[in-house]
Amino acid sequence: MTKGLLYILLLFVNLFQIKLYPNGGTMDTKELQRGIDLGDLLFQMLQVFGHPAFPVSYGVLGYIDEQLGTIAIGQPLGGSLSDPTVSGIAYGKFGELIVASRERQTNRFAVTPFQDYVKSYGWMGGVLFDDLAAAISGLPQEVDRVIAATLVYAMLNDVSLHHVGYRHGSEDAMWDAAIAYARQNQTDILNRPADDHQRLYLPVDIVDGRAPNGVVYVEHQFFPGKVDAPEKIHFDLLTPNPVDLLIFLAGAFGQEPVLWPDGDTYDPVGEFKVVSASRGIEFSVMARDQFWPVELRS
Repeated sequence: MTKGLLYILLLFVNLFQIKLYPNGGTMDTKELQRGIDLGDLLFQMLQVFGHPAFPVSYGVLGYIDEQLGTIAIGQPLGGSLSDPTVSGIAYGKFGELIVASRERQTNRFAVTPFQDYVKSYGWMGGVLFDDLAAAISGLPQEVDRVIAATLVYAMLNDVSLHHVGYRHGSEDAMWDAAIAYARQNQTDILNRPADDHQRLYLPVDIVDGRAPNGVVYVEHQFFPGKVDAPEKIHFDLLTPNPVDLLIFLAGAFGQEPVLWPDGDTYDPVGEFKVVSASRGIEFSVMARDQFWPVELRS
């Protein structure tokens, strides 16, 4: 089968939900849908900041086995998508992972851009681990890869979103953004200062099952000691083994996460951070193992 035909087959998988698997078998797609649901919620919450670097994106999640038996689910993440180029690039990255699955040896990870593949876009955003794959497009490429790895991990483990946070450069900017969002969405502002920074949480009810606790939070931060730091957005995720999640994400980059072993009960255990080379924006994933109901003080 040529690489061009593989791409055409992937398009039919998305449009007609065809399940391609060797010997006429089928595979349960619940894992894929779990990853898609988390990705859709992550992007929905990213967009509350109205930041041009975090628009609607597109994700393709699938199984790829050694015989190229494939199931794939693709959809816009976070809303409707008007630019078909974004979805086309996501499928291109997924196709690149199919090529990578045949060529890798003992390494369980394969990530785009795949070396020596002449049709590669040359961009991050595709992650394959064993037979599970995710390809994301639309964001700074380093963020695409982090989120793709997060969704692959979420297909294997329970992962949910606690909050998405934005670090502001001034206290006024923090309050202005929080007040504007609270007024627009008719929600509360919960002032929960930490030892080294100010933080405001705004609860968002999620009633469709994508948030197991029924609520996620938008966080606005100001660090008095980091007024000159670059912009930073982070996901704070809830999972039974948060250290394992962070190690997994860092492994997609051949790096190690930063761990914080001395935190309080409801604190994240660490983070993995990337910096967008093109945008100069810091983006990180933090992880915890206990849900903190922010309405109640810790």
